[in-house]
Amino acid sequence: MLYTKDDPQGTPVTTPVATTSSSSSSTTKGSTTTTSNIGNTSSSSSSSSSSTTNTPKSPVVNRKLTARCAHGPKGACQHCDPVTQSDINALKAGPLNKAGGRHAERSTKMDELSGDLEWLCRHRPDAMCINCAPLKKGEKVELEMLCLHGPEGRCINCLPPDSTVDDRKFLTFDEWLEKRRAKCEHSFSATCVNCVSPSQISYKLKPNCPKHRPWPDGLCSDCAPQPVEAKLQEYRHVDYISIMNMDEMGNLIKLFSANEAAGVHRAAYLYGTVVPDNNYRFGQRVCVEAMYEPPQKVDARFGLVLLPDKRANEVEAIANACGIKRVGWVFTKPPKKTPEESELSPRELWAMAHLQNAHPRSEGKPGSQFVTIVIRKGPDGYEPKAYMASDAMMALARDGVLADPNPNDTVMKMKQPRPNTNDPPAPEFITTSKDWGRKRGFEMDTDAGIVTLAVGGAPSGTTSKFRHVNFPIENRTDYGITQAPVNVKQQLLSFRSESLNNRLSDFHLLLYLITLFDVKTAVLTATAIMENKSIPEGVVLMLDDITGGAASSK
Repeated sequence: MLYTKDDPQGTPVTTPVATTSSSSSSTTKGSTTTTSNIGNTSSSSSSSSSSTTNTPKSPVVNRKLTARCAHGPKGACQHCDPVTQSDINALKAGPLNKAGGRHAERSTKMDELSGDLEWLCRHRPDAMCINCAPLKKGEKVELEMLCLHGPEGRCINCLPPDSTVDDRKFLTFDEWLEKRRAKCEHSFSATCVNCVSPSQISYKLKPNCPKHRPWPDGLCSDCAPQPVEAKLQEYRHVDYISIMNMDEMGNLIKLFSANEAAGVHRAAYLYGTVVPDNNYRFGQRVCVEAMYEPPQKVDARFGLVLLPDKRANEVEAIANACGIKRVGWVFTKPPKKTPEESELSPRELWAMAHLQNAHPRSEGKPGSQFVTIVIRKGPDGYEPKAYMASDAMMALARDGVLADPNPNDTVMKMKQPRPNTNDPPAPEFITTSKDWGRKRGFEMDTDAGIVTLAVGGAPSGTTSKFRHVNFPIENRTDYGITQAPVNVKQQLLSFRSESLNNRLSDFHLLLYLITLFDVKTAVLTATAIMENKSIPEGVVLMLDDITGGAASSK
């Protein structure tokens, strides 16, 4: 790229640039030096003198972007047109500066511009990167103009290509596996350490080792449990979570916020679908369509406890009829006591790993796509954040080598063998630090076993499977919320201008139809709604009988 900039000593350095007939410049055939008029449309001599005596601290690029330019608004190339300083100021206040005027204000302060790094830009004119963003140390770039993800997400507009910044960019699982398998030298049907997912690694003691007597009388490196690298996972099985109906999540947050002072917390299972996400290579997106709150209580010692649910099979039947499945869970928790506090407690991470093992990927791939959303109060109010347990944590939970966490634990611990027993040895955690290097131990910080996910609303142009979320939520009798036939009547009459299918299109109402009638009737109704077919006449008659004709009223 051709441009003009200052050397470290402040001496102007002139680099050949393309000129046009309208530019006031002089060129000698065969010469390698061209004097270009920068910042003024008057004579060439006055421009050159001004450039020599008033050297800016950052390069002032007085050029207009054209359709052939491939750089940012402060870059330059041979395709740019000369412009006046007023045109440049107008350009800086243009499409790039949509973030509340923040960059428009900064763009006039040359001392705070990013300097020579701006010449490294390789993005579209209306994009921004760390090379052309006017930042001070420690500040973040707000990118409302192009990014379509949530605040925890990352995309090509807010990261340079092939970035490896920790906790800012994850590979998709298939992309990670593809890169690993590129190192394999065996046949397609074979496996090696490069193409095995961490969730497929066994951390148990290998029995019947021929080299020595059985444990506890013998142990060698071949049969000892494999150590665990306590580091952040490079990939994730889910790249984005779309909450298709934010009113559903808002209902949970409203109950939690109103009763948080009394120590109340809630949890719910998430139901939806897993679909490809074209924003990532081999990307996967979880679309949350509905929520179900199972029976639960708050224990003084253990906190939120999920109770046995007699209706679990009935909920699954309605979910299957609606074309959705259980894809995760959400729970609330108190705000952080200190900024250094981990995002999740050992007990929460342990529960996440077990739930992910109970919900493996449906297409037969290793790992799980069962997600976790945590709601807690932060500086900006209540906000959902999404996580998954790493594949290594899943394997450790599956093999039973993790100690059951106590409520007050702050780190994950291995299950140690009891003295004078045949309990198997525990694998070790290997942690790496710039202060002490690699260290072995039996404890690990929970953050090393967490994978962060991006979460947001429904994609543009999409809607939820369910039209309404107005029906009372199940299992909330402790908070004075009950379900009764009068609630069905209110729902049908409140939306009488809509079709009966739309009025019944509420996941919690469909679940209540099981209580009113039976599972078969509720499933038939849910299937008709999802397939946009007429509600069976017998169901309409029964609804009219219970609600005083509200189902047929228009």
